[in-house]
Amino acid sequence: NLALLYQTEYKDFKQAEKYYLMAMAKEHVSAMYNLALLYQTEFKDFKQAETYYLMAVAKEHVSAMHNLALLYKTEFKDFRQAETYYLMAVEKGHAGAMNSLAWHYFQQKTNKEKALENARKAYETEKSIHRSHTYAMVLLWHNDIETAVHVAGDFIKDEKALEAFPEDVNLFLLLLIAKKQTQLALKLFNENPHHLKDRFKPIYYALMIQMKDEFPNEYRKMGGELTQTVEEILKTIEQLAEDYA
Repeated sequence: NLALLYQTEYKDFKQAEKYYLMAMAKEHVSAMYNLALLYQTEFKDFKQAETYYLMAVAKEHVSAMHNLALLYKTEFKDFRQAETYYLMAVEKGHAGAMNSLAWHYFQQKTNKEKALENARKAYETEKSIHRSHTYAMVLLWHNDIETAVHVAGDFIKDEKALEAFPEDVNLFLLLLIAKKQTQLALKLFNENPHHLKDRFKPIYYALMIQMKDEFPNEYRKMGGELTQTVEEILKTIEQLAEDYA
């Protein structure tokens, strides 16, 4: 706790390290975990973070398993090791690891059924924005469009989520369009109370290009400054359609 005090209140990370090490010498498992976090977040010493996460994992610290998986994925780009420790945490019932593993499988475009199973379990445990997004994306992958749009309401209809996580919303809209759900996408743009057309204007105009037979004049309103961006979005939609067919 003295280490925590130095870390959180005094921002004296060297003193925090000193007392974490003292507690760790007495086999204090949370000290191992917190020291790993300190090395990862404050010192950016990822090899040392790995060392102390592994020590905590050996003591069955479930959050250490999850964080170690994230470390392998984000910093070391070792996806095989990341999956190994995600699975260890999932076996212990760690819902955050279930969500992370589902997203990992989605990004890797593999283990489609396991992605759905883990995303669903994580979502049912806690309907947070991140878990709603993961579950909605995996549902689109499975072509369960109706459920995906329903789940996506957790973030599509939440103004704070739209402001905080625009890239996540962006990806959902793109995959929805890639799944040929243009009418549903248009309905979201038209009925959302938080001005989706303004927030995601290039995506809206990419949609209008795809629906130009129905709305022949709408896409012409986008202006030349958006042309290149919209062309790139259309290519991304095409790639998503192929990747998540």
